[in-house]
Amino acid sequence: MTSPVVAVALSLLLLVNVAWSVALYRRLARIDDGREKLEVLVREFDEAVAKARESMGELRRELDGIATELRRYGEGARLRSDQLGRLLEAGERLARRLEGAIERAARTRAEMETARATDAATSSRGSSPRSPAEVESRSAAAGEEDEKAPTVAPAVELPAELRRLMARLR
Repeated sequence: MTSPVVAVALSLLLLVNVAWSVALYRRLARIDDGREKLEVLVREFDEAVAKARESMGELRRELDGIATELRRYGEGARLRSDQLGRLLEAGERLARRLEGAIERAARTRAEMETARATDAATSSRGSSPRSPAEVESRSAAAGEEDEKAPTVAPAVELPAELRRLMARLR
């Protein structure tokens, strides 16, 4: 009797073992199938990483080019700013010179008108100047009394200065 009970027990254990082996085989097949899918995923991920590295290299090269171009633009802007500053200073100096020349011309004109009025008053007494040079010498003599009035710069000097400024602007 022990032998049929042992045989039944062993058959049951053998059936359990077969069932367990089938289940294990199916799990291993799923794992193997999953491994193949995982290999595909890893391969695709590796390709994506390689493309990303390549893209990053291209981006770095592009950014280096852009940075170089921006530096060049910045330097050009700085140079233009310096040039504009120098032009502004030259324009201010020219404006001051023009204002001074206008003031000197107005003073000289007023002095000449005063001298003419004086000459007109003295001509009624009989002593009138004979030439414009005498009028200027009398106005110069009147100017010596007023030491604050500087002499007028020649009118030719201003257009030459303007021509130089215009040449600089080009």
